[in-house]
Amino acid sequence: MEKRQLQDLEARKELLDKDIGAKLTELGNRQRRDELEQKSRQLMYEREQLNASFEAAKQRTAVLEQTPPPTSDRIPGYEDSEGSDTENVRNKQLPNGKLPSKTSQVLTNGYVDDVDWSESSDEARQGSYSPAMAMMLASGVAGSQVPGTSDPLGETPVLKSVTSTSMAAPPSAPMKNGIVSPQVTYSNFQYSRIQVMKIGSLAIANGILKDLRTALRALKAEETIEQLRGELDLFKTSGNEKHAQLSSKLENENLAKNRMESEISSLKIRLENANNELDKANTARQVSERQMHELREELYTTKLQLEKEVSSLREANQSLTSKLQTAEGKVNSLEQEERQVLADKNENLTETIHRLKDESAKLNEKIIRHEEELKQINQ
Repeated sequence: MEKRQLQDLEARKELLDKDIGAKLTELGNRQRRDELEQKSRQLMYEREQLNASFEAAKQRTAVLEQTPPPTSDRIPGYEDSEGSDTENVRNKQLPNGKLPSKTSQVLTNGYVDDVDWSESSDEARQGSYSPAMAMMLASGVAGSQVPGTSDPLGETPVLKSVTSTSMAAPPSAPMKNGIVSPQVTYSNFQYSRIQVMKIGSLAIANGILKDLRTALRALKAEETIEQLRGELDLFKTSGNEKHAQLSSKLENENLAKNRMESEISSLKIRLENANNELDKANTARQVSERQMHELREELYTTKLQLEKEVSSLREANQSLTSKLQTAEGKVNSLEQEERQVLADKNENLTETIHRLKDESAKLNEKIIRHEEELKQINQ
């Protein structure tokens, strides 16, 4: 029974060791979990970079919307119906219903160019025109530039083509005593006024063209920004989905890890209990082995004693048989000589012989009984 209990405990211990090994192999998935965490961190880093780029784009668009458009140069003091018409054309909205946005960037062929190609940068630094200036230019007196002013006709590409025709001087008028007559002065004044009005209308057209260009640039920039926003939103949604999947996988693995740790703790407790039971069984086994050893020693001593008694009984039996034989020989030898004497004592001798036979039978029975006991002990 004790051996069977020990075998059962050893089998239970082996089963527990196998279970612990299987759980430890299942816990070997930590490397995979670490890889998933690293991937999730990388996705979060990419998401932060995209957010930063999106914020930079938003700031850039805000700066583009806050910067005012370049103002066109006008000739003060000359506003007529043609100028009002061009002003109304400038105030019209774009085809998409939006006003031209205020931006300082330039889009050339659909791409942002950092170089400022606008014509207003140099024109803003030039002096303004006046009617007296126009009259001087028309009458030929202003052959050279007036101090503090510059010729703006060579600055803008739209007005370059009309320089030779629009700024032609009027025909020279006759002079009396070196003084120009008022009629000629008035005609020159009208002619210079017409020329200045033409120049102003051309400058307004140039300003409208620049505003349209800036509006087109702003529209293209807004389209690119909207496209980037759409791509960023798509990437955000995909990143959020991936992050949710990875987080769910990580939560499932954490739950599995906690469950496995609880199972391992329970298995450890069971293993400790099994080890305690095994220790108790070993102590009981040692006690039983000690008792068996003591019993074996006692049996050995009793066997030796019985063997000694059997040997002594055999010796006594042999002595008795020898005595019996001698007695029978004496009886046989003395029968003839002492028939008469023995006739009287025959009865006594027969009685003694019967007594001896009974004793020898008893001794034989004892010997047989002792031999059976020895056989039983040996078995």
